[in-house]
Amino acid sequence: MKRTAEIVLTVIGLILTSLGAILVGVSISLFNSNAFINDFENMFLQIAQDEGITINSSDIQMIITTFQNAGWIVLALLIVSLILSIIAIYCFVGNKKPKTASLLVIIAAVIVAISTLLAGFLPALFYLIAGIVGFARKTTKPINPLDKPDLTTEQSHSHDLK
Repeated sequence: MKRTAEIVLTVIGLILTSLGAILVGVSISLFNSNAFINDFENMFLQIAQDEGITINSSDIQMIITTFQNAGWIVLALLIVSLILSIIAIYCFVGNKKPKTASLLVIIAAVIVAISTLLAGFLPALFYLIAGIVGFARKTTKPINPLDKPDLTTEQSHSHDLK
């Protein structure tokens, strides 16, 4: 049985997750840029001042550090989900282990959805559909010629008993 639908859905999820990982990587590099940090701090101070909120520079530094740390965590989780989906594609191809592959893409869907706070719902949806389809499809067992009953042998034995 071919697993084309599962493979295509998983590849689409893989591509979208890769784009998300690239976007997170770019965001991390921006939050490590001094020019961006200064612009962010000035913008944040301006918004706080417009709203009448008192905020100091150490609070803004804490926010920037939080964004930097969260970015690395999200990037690591997206890489884990990419690895799981690549392994799942390998298991889907040739119908090697479709149930294992289905479980892997469902785990990847949960990781992407939770780590991106549902911003990555589209790749998670593709992974989830691939996993459900993979579990729902029945695998056909190949016919083994040794398992077939030999009718000529059975018939000859039945005549011996009479």
